[in-house]
Amino acid sequence: MPIDVVVIGGVTLDENVVGGVAWRGVGGGAAYASYVLAALGARVGLVTRVSRDVGEVLLRALASVADMVDMNGLVVGDVEVPVFRNVYSGEERRQEAVRGSYVLGPKDLPPGYLSARLFLVTPVLGEVSPVLLESLLQRGASVAVDIQGFVRELRPDGSVAMASSLRIPLAGLMLLKAGVDELPAVSPRGVSPLLSTGIEFVAVTLGRRGSIVYVGREGRAHSFSPPRVRTVDATGAGDVYVAVLAYELARGRDVVEAGRLATAAAAYSTQFRGPSYPISPEDIRRLAEQVGHSELGLDEAQARISAGKPRCT
Repeated sequence: MPIDVVVIGGVTLDENVVGGVAWRGVGGGAAYASYVLAALGARVGLVTRVSRDVGEVLLRALASVADMVDMNGLVVGDVEVPVFRNVYSGEERRQEAVRGSYVLGPKDLPPGYLSARLFLVTPVLGEVSPVLLESLLQRGASVAVDIQGFVRELRPDGSVAMASSLRIPLAGLMLLKAGVDELPAVSPRGVSPLLSTGIEFVAVTLGRRGSIVYVGREGRAHSFSPPRVRTVDATGAGDVYVAVLAYELARGRDVVEAGRLATAAAAYSTQFRGPSYPISPEDIRRLAEQVGHSELGLDEAQARISAGKPRCT
């Protein structure tokens, strides 16, 4: 089947502790993004590596959208996947992790995927090589990057910290997404220097305060505030957000409509645990009507980002 979106990144084993209640299952941006995009009608090619036991759990999670997810980029074998423990207290999240045993490179991309409309690069902990990203940009591909897995570092005690800097190619990206706590590693002087590299869109997530999407060619920004929902587990919300935002922008939606849909999809996902849940395009369109939007100048947008509080994204 022709591929709309290639999703590249690690699938994880997660233990999420919310309100003292623990939940275990598969996670990672690749799992959350592949499911939501397929459920909303995109034809997805998944590029990752998993152990046999994790592969079985992943296939069960994607079972309801199996006809929309191509698995030619999935390698199942003797590998160790990244392991995460997420403990939530209000908006704060403490993470502990164990690094996976593999790194995805250009040779992991099946030839049939190279004509896709969009490539979403969504690592969790250094398992995607910057060389893969550079190879896509050199081909002139439309590429969106969630930088979380490029800026995470492991402390000696296994807890996850932010790196002091980011070393990946940025020029030519269609979209770069960063959490407010990750932005200093990407650009200590704010978003404006990123726009000068030629990135089309920069999205900064602010947790429950929503997100701000910068449009490079306009020199303007758009603020989106999420609708009220009953949150069960916020893990993966940022993965869902960047997946839907990138896909809608790549298929020609204007930034306001794309931002509303992405914000609605992210909020909707927090009502469930794990990467798979009942969802339809109609669900997201209805919820998108409740998403707040305002247009901002660059200075006002930077002020809102500076006031943001770090949280999981």
